[in-house]
Amino acid sequence: MERRAYRTIGWVVLGLSLGYVVTCVPLMLDRSQLSHYDSNVAIGIATVAFTELALAIQGVISARRTRAVVVEAIRLTNLAGAFILLVLTQAALLSISDDGASTHYTGLTGVILGAAAALTGIYMVQHRPGHPR
Repeated sequence: MERRAYRTIGWVVLGLSLGYVVTCVPLMLDRSQLSHYDSNVAIGIATVAFTELALAIQGVISARRTRAVVVEAIRLTNLAGAFILLVLTQAALLSISDDGASTHYTGLTGVILGAAAALTGIYMVQHRPGHPR
């Protein structure tokens, strides 16, 4: 039952990540400016994103040690979400610099980090949780 839940969560992560990649492609092709963020807000977003990434990595490592299948699935989902949150961080930080091509770079980063989140989903679908690695 836990293994089936693990794989189902993997399929969901994969599907949502691929959907995110598809929505980032038009941004990558666009050269317009994104919304402008206040520098304090942008720094706050970056702080939250990097904290989430660090906690997600630590959570995956600890879940793998205990071999808790469902907990590992949740931690891997957090990791995929942290990848996507990094795109918001980039958008906020680039808006401070007032760069005219920030939409292009944010779209490109969205495609790359969305693909990393999709790879997390592929790992979950193909991985046999609870077995030695």
